[in-house]
Amino acid sequence: MAEGEAQPPASVLRRRLSDPAVQDDVVAAANEALITPALYDALSVKGLLDEIREPVRPFLESFHQVNLDRNEAFAGQLAEAARAMNAAGIQPLVLKGTRTLLEDDRRRLGCRVMCDLDLMVPEESAFAACKALESIGYRKVKSFDAVEHTHEIGDFARPGDFGAIDLHRALTSHYGHRGGRAHCRDLIPPEDVFAAARRARFRDSEVLVPDLRHHLLHLILHDQLQGHDHYAARLNLRHLLDIAELLRDMKAAEVRESVTMMRPHGLSSMAVSHLLAAHALFGAPLPASLRRRLWPRLIHGARMAAAARPWLAAPQRAVGALAWEFARCRYPLHASVWRVNAWRAARMWSLVRRYRQDMFRQFRRVASRL
Repeated sequence: MAEGEAQPPASVLRRRLSDPAVQDDVVAAANEALITPALYDALSVKGLLDEIREPVRPFLESFHQVNLDRNEAFAGQLAEAARAMNAAGIQPLVLKGTRTLLEDDRRRLGCRVMCDLDLMVPEESAFAACKALESIGYRKVKSFDAVEHTHEIGDFARPGDFGAIDLHRALTSHYGHRGGRAHCRDLIPPEDVFAAARRARFRDSEVLVPDLRHHLLHLILHDQLQGHDHYAARLNLRHLLDIAELLRDMKAAEVRESVTMMRPHGLSSMAVSHLLAAHALFGAPLPASLRRRLWPRLIHGARMAAAARPWLAAPQRAVGALAWEFARCRYPLHASVWRVNAWRAARMWSLVRRYRQDMFRQFRRVASRL
């Protein structure tokens, strides 16, 4: 997209990195967020590695190389799992960071720190997919069979592997309820995800790659709702970097369409505020029409302020806990307005009574710092 803002020139970055204290802060933040290999790659691309002092530069280089070797092992693990499922007539859909393993560019392959593999299969193929994984030595270490309305099937692990395989049946869970049905369940129906996905050959196996719009929606919902980042005023740098890389591959119209898909569910402002964070922190291109929206800019400003000043995060998270409970617990739509509000008020009072000690302790801690 051509609507992104210009990034600081290399001369400005070089001047800032000349301070050893700045180098230490940048590397420490990258280590904490698990984006150190991406930091090394960015410095290499911009020709700034020579500005990094000697004890730190070899560390960054070795981190990137070790992560590249680790991701190569993850890629082999993915290919083996895909082959087993292909033999059962299943083409798994790669999700989240697993998509980066399909990269042909070895430089980019070593940038993303992987923790596990996320795969999605149709609901009717879930049993066969589990058996296929068990046939190559995996065992289900975590089951979600007893969890109602979940998007996950289970976590499968095998001795000697770097990470587990998280098997999904859908992209999103039931985050909010209206009469027992999730109010955002229909946002990304599994059948639409599989219909829009494209086939890709990966080594000697075949996988499905999600449409860019579905992939973007999944990343946003995973952080903002499933991870509660929106209500807790948190910024996950590793996931925001994934979104920034994805936005560089998308057209402006596709990004706007993705946000429009969230509007009927009341999630568009939440989505745009997350995109604004990727734009501000990693220079992700973003359509000007989205950057000008007032309410998302206010949300984004509050999250950035909480990240820069930790004492602001505590009250935001206290309010966010109430907002999360209010958003996810919804009364059936056919009920009258007064019954809806009465039911919500009862839920709020129940939550306050349950967590009042923790909330009061949190407010006292914040007040003591003012």
